[in-house]
Formats: sequence, C-alpha cells, structure tokens
Amino acid sequence: MGEIIPRLWLNRTPNFLLAYHNFGLFTKPKVINVKNDVKDWERDNAAILERYHAVVKRIIDTVRDADTPQVEVSWDGLGPLQITKQLGQVRAALPVELQSHW
Repeated sequence: MGEIIPRLWLNRTPNFLLAYHNFGLFTKPKVINVKNDVKDWERDNAAILERYHAVVKRIIDTVRDADTPQVEVSWDGLGPLQITKQLGQVRAALPVELQSHW
C-alpha cells in the first residue's frame, strides 16, 4: 500500500478494491476505505506536498506567461527544471479531430 497511497491521494480515491486472482479468477474481492490512510499520508508528507504545489504553480505561471504555447519542461537530474520553447517540429498535445471538441 505504501506505493499506492500517493496515487490514491493524487486522484482523491477514497476506496481501494483489493482482490487476488488465481489463473484469472478473482476470489473474495474486498473494498477497503483508505480515506484515513490517505489523510495520514497527506499529513506525513505535507512539507513535500507544499514543495510539489510550488513547483507545479511555478510551471503553470511560467507557461502562461510564455510567448509561445508550446514549451518543454525538462530536468537533467542535477540542476533546476528547465522550461524552454519546444524545439524542432511543433506538435500539438491533442490530435486535430480531438481539438475540435474544445
């Protein structure tokens, strides 16, 4: 559950379905309420989550203020995040037929 709780926090999932299978047959699935576990994880990781929020906000603000809508966010593992204009052929994030729905 240690690896799963952060994912459940991110998508605000209060319940977790636990089931084991034997050759594709699931036996006795259980729905586990993990709301308190997620809240505990959030409390225990508050400092990291504050930093995460600050980074995401900074990326959003920087991209919003950029003179081009196509940017790349990268990190070489050593220094700060890099936000640069997208190099090479600019590709849309969504296919044209899907963009038409928005």
